[in-house]
Amino acid sequence: MYGRNIRTRLDIMKPDLTSTVLQKQYGSKAKHCGNVIREFADGDSVNTRDYRTNSDKWANGRIHSRTGPLSYKVDVNGSLWRRHIDQIVHTSKNQATYPTPVDIPFVPSAKVPCPTDKTQECAKDVETSTPVTVPRRNPPRTRNKPDRLNL
Repeated sequence: MYGRNIRTRLDIMKPDLTSTVLQKQYGSKAKHCGNVIREFADGDSVNTRDYRTNSDKWANGRIHSRTGPLSYKVDVNGSLWRRHIDQIVHTSKNQATYPTPVDIPFVPSAKVPCPTDKTQECAKDVETSTPVTVPRRNPPRTRNKPDRLNL
C-alpha cells in the first residue's frame, strides 16, 4: 500500500538489517582509517603543505576557518590557502617547520680489540686498515665520441 511494506509482528521480531549493515560499515571504516577523527579549531597552529616551487614542503600557519567537512582555510604569512585535512598537520606554537639538526661531535675510535685467536691478524688502528674493495656487479660502460657533421 502506497509503495511501502505493511509492518507486521514478524517484522518486529526479526532484526533490522539496515542498522546492522550501517554499524558494520562504520566499524570497518574506523578500523581502516585508524579510528582518528581529525578536526581543527579556528586559531590552531598547523603546518600545511606548500606546493610552491623553490620552497619548503611545509609552511607554518593558523586555521582561519572551515570551508567544508574536510577542508579548511589556513592563514600562512597573511595569505589564505584552502587545504584538505590530509594536507594539514597539528603543530605546537614553538615548533619549527623542520627540526634543526643536532651537531654530534665526531670521536674516532683509536683502537679495535684484537681477536683472541692468534691466527688472525690484529688491526691496530681503524684509520690504517685497508678499505675493502667491492667488485663491480656490471661491466664498465664504454663511451664513444658523438658523431658530428663535420663540414
